[in-house]
Amino acid sequence: MNTPTGNSLSAAELTCGMILCLARQIPQAAASMKEGKWDRKKYMGMELNGKTLGVLGLGRIGREVATRMQAFGMKTIGYDPIITPETSAAFGVEQLPLEEIWPRCDFITVHTPLLASTMGTGQALAWGRANKHRAACRFAPKVRQAGCAPSLGP
Repeated sequence: MNTPTGNSLSAAELTCGMILCLARQIPQAAASMKEGKWDRKKYMGMELNGKTLGVLGLGRIGREVATRMQAFGMKTIGYDPIITPETSAAFGVEQLPLEEIWPRCDFITVHTPLLASTMGTGQALAWGRANKHRAACRFAPKVRQAGCAPSLGP
């Protein structure tokens, strides 16, 4: 059975959930609660309204993530070597060159297929350059995720 769009919505929803967890520090707060602690001020998190989401790969999943996060008041910018800027503008994403994405976004998510034109897209961002940025990483199968780990901290 071939179902190319079968899990697109599920993947998009999972990514949105990961972004919410990063913004609100949900896993850390839950772990603190399990340990019998609660430091409310430590887990205030941040609002997504007014923040910028960078979406690398504006196909089915990237598009769904962008439109869902716009509902939280996020500005969405993106990069895709195949989707035209006019097409992405129709669903509210401003396309920028890859090197301009990182300095402008508060969160970034990667949804790229394994193509020659997208190989190393995550690594091209120099993930550890600025620790104020956070990342929600979601890759197509067989794409190495090691480049994401340094950016997933506070």
